[in-house]
Amino acid sequence: MANKVNVAYFLDLLRRGTCNYSIDNIKMIFNKDRYRVGMRGTNCIVLIQNDNDIITGINDNDTWELMFSNVSKNVKTYFDLIIPDDDGNADITLKEEKIILKSGRQKSNLFFCAEMMVDVFNGDGPKISGDTVYETQLDQDFIDTYGLIKKIASGFGKIYFTVDDGKFNMEATDKVNPLANGMVMNIGETDYDANMSICFEFKTFNNIMSLINGDFEDFTFRLGYIPKSDGGLISFEKNDGTEKYYLLSIREQM
Repeated sequence: MANKVNVAYFLDLLRRGTCNYSIDNIKMIFNKDRYRVGMRGTNCIVLIQNDNDIITGINDNDTWELMFSNVSKNVKTYFDLIIPDDDGNADITLKEEKIILKSGRQKSNLFFCAEMMVDVFNGDGPKISGDTVYETQLDQDFIDTYGLIKKIASGFGKIYFTVDDGKFNMEATDKVNPLANGMVMNIGETDYDANMSICFEFKTFNNIMSLINGDFEDFTFRLGYIPKSDGGLISFEKNDGTEKYYLLSIREQM
């Protein structure tokens, strides 16, 4: 049986697995029934695993490991140019050093990179998640609140989550600059018994928000605080466990 790849599904996994291409490399593992991607970036971790509806025709005992660097240029560009068949598929062949894509008159050779060039994450999640400060099922109100905050936070390149007298807030400003303008929006109430402020890189946070936007109601948001390091961790986990995104806080030089 010839192997087929669903072009749109592959591109979607490529985008999600690299956190909207903020991670420059990827390792994708497929067998007949399942696939898995576990990647780590400078300040984020991505874990994706699900039933394999992307590559068909893999033999029962076979495992495909696809590793690429410079993903946007070396992989996405070629998949974008494929004209799939009426079912959205193209032919795909696995070789030791590459995959071969064929569709109509098109043929592309995509060579693998060395494993040492790939930032693989093999765990089930971060070892330290911190004290739960706030946790909620995402809803339209959260999305709308972020839609306002991001218009300001994009200019600062960072976004804050704070606790102020039991109120959990999203904030756009620059706390390093005492004269910086700012905007604060309350998200909800928290039982966390101390005021705190944690800073995250805006670009990666925004990348994750764009990835989950289509089905945000299926995700749970959690902020964990790690007092010893005065840092924190945000998690976006899909309720069925198929997608998990983790974002580490950044330390500002005050």
